Amino acid sequence: MSRSIKLDLVTAFAASGTKVLAYMAISRMLLEGGAHIADFAMFTVIRSTLGLLNYATLGLAPAFIRQLAGMLAVPTAALDAAPKRPGRLDYATEATEQGMPMLTTDPHRLYASAQYPALGIGLLALACVCMYALLFRHIHNVPEEVWTRAPWAAFMVGLAMLARLVSDVPGGYLQATHRITLDNLLVLSADVLWVMLTWSLLRAGSTPLIGVSLSFCICYALLSLSRFTAAAIAGAPVFAPISQVDRPMARHLLAFGVLLTLSQLSDFLYAPTDFLLINWYLTKDHVANYSIAVQVDAGLLLLTAAVATVLYPRASRAVALRDEITLRKYYLRGTLLTATLLTAAASALIAIAPHLLRVWLGTDAPGARAILPLVLLHSIVGGSSAPSRAILLAAGRARVFAISAVVAGVLNVIISYVLVRYTTLGLTGVVIGTLIAVILRCAFFLPWYTLRVLGEMRELKQT
Repeated sequence: MSRSIKLDLVTAFAASGTKVLAYMAISRMLLEGGAHIADFAMFTVIRSTLGLLNYATLGLAPAFIRQLAGMLAVPTAALDAAPKRPGRLDYATEATEQGMPMLTTDPHRLYASAQYPALGIGLLALACVCMYALLFRHIHNVPEEVWTRAPWAAFMVGLAMLARLVSDVPGGYLQATHRITLDNLLVLSADVLWVMLTWSLLRAGSTPLIGVSLSFCICYALLSLSRFTAAAIAGAPVFAPISQVDRPMARHLLAFGVLLTLSQLSDFLYAPTDFLLINWYLTKDHVANYSIAVQVDAGLLLLTAAVATVLYPRASRAVALRDEITLRKYYLRGTLLTATLLTAAASALIAIAPHLLRVWLGTDAPGARAILPLVLLHSIVGGSSAPSRAILLAAGRARVFAISAVVAGVLNVIISYVLVRYTTLGLTGVVIGTLIAVILRCAFFLPWYTLRVLGEMRELKQT
């Protein structure tokens, strides 16, 4: 493994870990002494609800990374020699007679074609954030202690998330131009600053909910500014004229991104749907136990996000060059790495779970610990498919990837419903349903399909 990949991985893991530690530190500040439980509850509700904004950019950043990484990987001479087909931008699934991908050669036009749609969608999302803040007290049951502050907090958290999202394209520019470590450090710094600024504001006498939300907004606005600045220094246009937007390219990026977003939306067919089944057929205690286990699971899966962040731009470059040997190496080593890391982390979590839960919640939560091994098992199986995801998306197989995600989600709903409704397995049945769906997709289908795509690429290069 090269030094650059190691550094990218280390900083990616550090950024993911810092995100978890930052939220734990903020939670500790708000819950210390039990004086600000209402503030903590409202901030958690706001942040969870506005998490839907993660889908607002419609996958433009991953689509942009794939195109730019492939564009920069192919020598200009090879591009000039390749036959041109107007409007054809899907270089990952089409090859020229020379075996090279079809690309546009202007990265500035590509940048503008991703950034302007992202900004346009961001403006629409801003209107939704404003509406959410105005209607906040009609949507949520707001405690009297935070009645006047909650809408302002919702507005500031929404602004923070939008600032982060519109910076994903310049962040993608950094990742595609071999500056993954720099982008990781910028993200990491924003979370560290959030904790420090929140602590300062609370000590200065700021009300907890406003202090946490305001510092969150400031830090993510600074993150957005730093990403735009770093991308400009790296060669991205500071203010690309709107005339540089290539409409066919923008449509291609959006089409690819929408498929990616569809696969992400399939997540609602897992934990959110499971919560509904548990709420309908079991008890509130089961809901609480499942909630605890799922939060531990979410923290574990951040490890796979770090690996995917590092692999995806490199896989996109390798796909553009039809370098099947390198892609196979990424797949095998990446899968082994993620499986090893997740297994080790899950084993450690199970071992320290009683102590961890007592420190975190004040109880060892025996009901949550009973299902935790099964929940973490499907995290290991699902998370180990991160290299498959990176390679398939880099290869332009977003449609098959999205369909498989939706099919597995539907399968989870059906199996979980049957097990919780018609057996005595209860909460364990819901978890088993998810485990079966994840195993079928991530342990069987995705490995088979990834190896098939790599085989097709090898045959294509040989012809």
